Amino acid sequence: LDGVEDYDTSLSTPTSENGLLSELQGTLSSAMFSTSPTTSTRDVFVPTGSWLLLLHLCRRFPEHQLTIADYHFFLQERGKEVNRPVVQSQVDGKPFNWSGNYFAVPPGKADIMFATNFEALQFMHGAAEAAVLGKPFTTRGQLMHTKEFVTEFAATEELAATRCKDGYNPLLSDFANTSFYITP
Repeated sequence: LDGVEDYDTSLSTPTSENGLLSELQGTLSSAMFSTSPTTSTRDVFVPTGSWLLLLHLCRRFPEHQLTIADYHFFLQERGKEVNRPVVQSQVDGKPFNWSGNYFAVPPGKADIMFATNFEALQFMHGAAEAAVLGKPFTTRGQLMHTKEFVTEFAATEELAATRCKDGYNPLLSDFANTSFYITP
């Protein structure tokens, strides 16, 4: 991909020296507040990696199109944080959930999984295009749950091929916690 090797790695670390934190604070607070009205009294895990990717795409590939699929939630106990990760390890062959003790995990000893806040991602994409390309702010992409995506884009015969003998279709039922963000 043209331009990828020229990626500015100075933006990869969120420090006040490169302005990333102040940039994120102004841009993402609006997205997080709009998707979680109680954010002002809660800690927020900010998707800095997503923001950096969107900025890079807008700078290097201004006519890009996106199809992003990911988990939009994980089943976990409720916490006070917005966009909190699931942090799990294997202990004696069984899963162990760190239940919010993120900083107690020894480095390299746990899987850390963030669900994607697709509404915030859509907002950030519009903000990145406005900031980098000078376009008016808009949220132009489409958000779809996986069932909607598969129903709209899979050919009828392909969808029928994934149906079990009892009529159950895992593509329509098993991915209830996943979504897509598609841009034109």
